[in-house]
Amino acid sequence: MSIDRDTADPSRVTAFSNFRVEDRDGRLIGAIGLGVDVRDLSRELSDYQQRYGAQVLLVARDGRVLLPSDGPSAAQAPASLQAVPGLAPYAARLLREPQVSLQIGQGQGQLFVNSRQIPELGGVLVVLQRNDPGQDALLPILWRHLLIALVVSAVVLLLANATVGSYQRRLQLQANTDKLTGLLNRTAFDPLFAELVQEASRRQQPLALLLLDIDFFKAVNDTHGHALGDQVIQHVAGRLQRAIRSCDRMFRWGGEEFLILMPGCGAAQALVRGEALRQALRSEPFPLPALPAAPTISCGVTSYRPGETDQELLLRADLALYQAKHEGRDRVVRLDPEVPADQVARSSARSGRLEQ
Repeated sequence: MSIDRDTADPSRVTAFSNFRVEDRDGRLIGAIGLGVDVRDLSRELSDYQQRYGAQVLLVARDGRVLLPSDGPSAAQAPASLQAVPGLAPYAARLLREPQVSLQIGQGQGQLFVNSRQIPELGGVLVVLQRNDPGQDALLPILWRHLLIALVVSAVVLLLANATVGSYQRRLQLQANTDKLTGLLNRTAFDPLFAELVQEASRRQQPLALLLLDIDFFKAVNDTHGHALGDQVIQHVAGRLQRAIRSCDRMFRWGGEEFLILMPGCGAAQALVRGEALRQALRSEPFPLPALPAAPTISCGVTSYRPGETDQELLLRADLALYQAKHEGRDRVVRLDPEVPADQVARSSARSGRLEQ
């Protein structure tokens, strides 16, 4: 590298990058180089200073300033790095180390210094940037605006999370709830049954299941129409829901059929509870004068046997309900967990049970 004045134009300085050209034996056969007008580089440095408010110096290894940025806003270019105010104690380090970053206090302001060695140019590029008290006065405003932005962002995120969470909960509620009665539906049964079984096992307590349906409901639909049938279902569901315990879980199992899980109850206790539900429905004033009589229910009761599946429990409850229908309806029948498995399996084949 070499930087020379043009002999024909002394005001023009050119930087040359020259390369040796050798043959395969290493003998010099010529030279080739590229010259760049230093004024082009100076304009680049000045543009940088005007854009970012930083002064750029190209410094030789001995500290001499080879090329400063200039322009109308540039400070008076120093002759050497040591001549920069406040920089003399650090000049040796800036010239020696490959890369340096410094922050130097100067009165009420700060001088920020960044340097990088450029071996190809045989010098060091130094960038100087100063801040003043006027700029410092803007910092509290900046921090205040950043704080406001953070608060606004946090509020937006919280509202978005609450909205999405509410929408998800509403979707889950719709998926697990029967629209006509507001009771839980079959979709909600499996996870809730597994949870209650686990709780019963942990506490060493029984778990009972009551399966019931409305007597002669098919005749209501056939004679009075489905609209009145829906009102009957709503009436029965509402009365039973008011009569069960707070820990019981009631489901609309399908059509006119309902299912109740009773934690802490054995089969004998569930039989008493089922009878209380049947009597509660009979004692409730019936709001549908179009029907000749208030609806009654038939109930099948059983209790969970540790280790069995929900299908085995449901089949046994279904068999108990079938027996209640067969014995004349409007009653509760208990079937203990010790009922033979083949008897329960045979009951599952009775898809229609009796005429509803």
